[in-house]
Amino acid sequence: MVQLKNITSCFLKVFSVFKSSITVEKHLKAATIIESIVAMTLIMIGFGIALLIFLNINKSDNSFQKFKAQLILREVAVFSNKEKKSLFDQKQIGEISIIQTLSDYPGYADIKLLKLEAFNYEGEKIADRKELILNDID
Repeated sequence: MVQLKNITSCFLKVFSVFKSSITVEKHLKAATIIESIVAMTLIMIGFGIALLIFLNINKSDNSFQKFKAQLILREVAVFSNKEKKSLFDQKQIGEISIIQTLSDYPGYADIKLLKLEAFNYEGEKIADRKELILNDID
């Protein structure tokens, strides 16, 4: 029991030495909830404006229309390859006009060349796709 008192007293002396060397600032400035909400609102408005600018830049480049045309051409190519024939010669899908040609591949009787082209409403070519279709050999 005597040793425990000695250890405790030594610990208290050491702690009091460290306590006197550490100064704690008692007056810390803290932000209120209202200030935090205002700051978060301003940040969200800034992100919203940046997102609108980003979307306008992407739309103005017609990249969305080109991407949509590529997806449509891919879908038409998959169905044409599945059916082993041309589904149509020309088709209008929204503002996109698609021209499809299926011809023999030079030098091979069992291979067909599928050529797809997409044009916008102004007649400008916005996408194209070429695929080889293998005819089934019976």
